[in-house]
Amino acid sequence: MQEKPDALCAALLVDFFVTSPEAGAVLETNRGVPSSPVVRQSIAAQSTPTDAAVYRIYDAVADRTIPQDPNLPNDQEFVNELELIGQQVAYGASTVDEA
Repeated sequence: MQEKPDALCAALLVDFFVTSPEAGAVLETNRGVPSSPVVRQSIAAQSTPTDAAVYRIYDAVADRTIPQDPNLPNDQEFVNELELIGQQVAYGASTVDEA
């Protein structure tokens, strides 16, 4: 047995889960809206009315999306500080004006 999984096998497994209508039929929307239009189309007939509405919205905006830019350096430090300030205001340790 290998200590590290074979990268090709791992990539093929991920590809199967993301692009395979067969995997989509099993997973449905348990892991969110399928990103593959082929998978969404293949499971649309068995979807709930709510899921079908989400698919229509997703399809309507899919051509208007852009890839997310890389995170800025040290962005987590900003997020952590913002969360801390929010908690201080929420629990009365600071005011909005002080924050």
